[in-house]
Amino acid sequence: MLQNALVSAPTAPYSDTEVAARAVELTRAFREHRAPVVLTRVTARADGSDAAPGRTDALNQPGSLPEDWDAIVDDLAGHPEDITVTKRTWSTFRGTDLDLRLRRRGVRQIVLAGLTTSIGV
Repeated sequence: MLQNALVSAPTAPYSDTEVAARAVELTRAFREHRAPVVLTRVTARADGSDAAPGRTDALNQPGSLPEDWDAIVDDLAGHPEDITVTKRTWSTFRGTDLDLRLRRRGVRQIVLAGLTTSIGV
């Protein structure tokens, strides 16, 4: 998941631009081999009305994020053959149709990359 709010946050051991550049290379290679590319983005209502009870992170604080915080970074977005999954929880599989979309394509293995993969799946 590489969306505007996440790449603008401090990252280590690699900078946000290094991670994004590698993601662009990886997605380019997948597209060249006609392998599916899935881009995920987490979003929430600006008023916080869909926030998980008891959560205190920035995602759940009304008005704490810039207007385009949940957009996929420009270098990755805009490929019509890509699968884009919009989620409202941290998991990419819970509450989305990602599992179904992968199964329909016969996908049995995935390569997972991003900035918050430890909490995104």
